[in-house]
Amino acid sequence: MTSNSPLSTLHFPLPELIAGAAKIEITPSESVWMDGMIREHKSEGVHDPLHARAVYLSSDHDPANGAVIASVDVCAIRAEDALAVRREIEARTGVPSGQIIIAATHTHSGPATIGFFNAAEEGYLAELRAKLAGVIGKAVRTARPAVAGCASGLEGTISHYRRLLADDGHVVMNWEPWPEDRIVRVLGEPDPEVGVMVVAGRDDPARAIAVVFNHAGHPNVMSGGLPRIRLREDRRGARRDRDVCERRARLGRYRRSQGPRLGGRRARRRSVGGRGDRDSGTGRPV
Repeated sequence: MTSNSPLSTLHFPLPELIAGAAKIEITPSESVWMDGMIREHKSEGVHDPLHARAVYLSSDHDPANGAVIASVDVCAIRAEDALAVRREIEARTGVPSGQIIIAATHTHSGPATIGFFNAAEEGYLAELRAKLAGVIGKAVRTARPAVAGCASGLEGTISHYRRLLADDGHVVMNWEPWPEDRIVRVLGEPDPEVGVMVVAGRDDPARAIAVVFNHAGHPNVMSGGLPRIRLREDRRGARRDRDVCERRARLGRYRRSQGPRLGGRRARRRSVGGRGDRDSGTGRPV
């Protein structure tokens, strides 16, 4: 194992691990309503493409002993949609539905998969379910012998606790208009821990199959939509938002992103991350 391997600190022999990963783009092909905040009209452009990623892990070649973690660049996923995909995967691959996690990255610049303020995009949801089943199925099909390592670190510079205590005893959210001199203190601290697991091929541990990580951030693109929609009203409010946030930054109120396009760059809470080609499979970092 080379010294620059992401798993160079592991020692053999290791128990058998079978792993596969895959990635697919899920950006809508047309204008859609978006979740995350109230908007007056549908998306008008793409700032960043959206993806679904999946990693499959098993102690042997029997899918019944395997588990899947999938991440989806949407604000939220309905229970019935996640259950439909999990059951489809169980039928296709043999991985039990109870051993499959489908997690939304919670971008506020994604299509309306729940319909918080506008109707859910049912046509898009049908496409999304099919793509999720496909990408998870590919992760399972392309699994091969692997090794894994894990670690944790701290990242405390990108998140702020958004609940503030006012002098009359009630809680003020960090975006609410409230006199600064009436804010007593920030009510808590964000969790700065970042957990990371690297999975690589057993025959080539210097080449990652997937990186799984988690950080307790709230990826708010406040004026965004899928890959961020360029909304005229959002542009008008951007200067006001920036001024308010700059005045309140010292109170721990996090800054709101400006601009309304789908999938804006965001502090992502993502289950599986990294770079790779569209719909890439095992042996290629996703």
